[in-house]
Amino acid sequence: MVLSSNGTLSLLLRGSGARDDPQVFSSAADGYTAAVTVATPPGYSPYPDAGDFLDWVGPVHSRIDDDRRVFGLRIEERHRNRAGAAQGGLLATLVDFALGRAVQADDDDGRSPTTVSLTTDFLGAVHVGDWVEARTRVERVGGILAFADCSLSVDGNERVRARGVFSLPG
Repeated sequence: MVLSSNGTLSLLLRGSGARDDPQVFSSAADGYTAAVTVATPPGYSPYPDAGDFLDWVGPVHSRIDDDRRVFGLRIEERHRNRAGAAQGGLLATLVDFALGRAVQADDDDGRSPTTVSLTTDFLGAVHVGDWVEARTRVERVGGILAFADCSLSVDGNERVRARGVFSLPG
């Protein structure tokens, strides 16, 4: 799997199936080789200054839709759990990131929120190659706490629903 600087993800299949080869998407039978290229959806661009951890698991992309920022992440082979689906911790990370950015954007003072509580419901599997969109709704930003919801979807189908409570510096 190769991610280019323009956000194009190439998934390569090789007969070797070597798990330590970062370009191998999955094993293929008897030397069969194929390449599939999956582009970042239109309107998305890499999100700047996501932070070291998100840069490591991403790249995370974003776009503006109806005056709200929507985040996106292409699920890669390295994001899989043992069952072959995206690791729940990766999806929870995307939720936490999207909620934190939404709360900060809705706070009149632009304060950096800290996660107090994150409740995450996994409604369906997310697979390698899926483009996951994170949409948020901030319910309330108060003096010291903020409350917000997030939905992760693939092709318009909700896969994760979450609610977060955040503290805001005084």
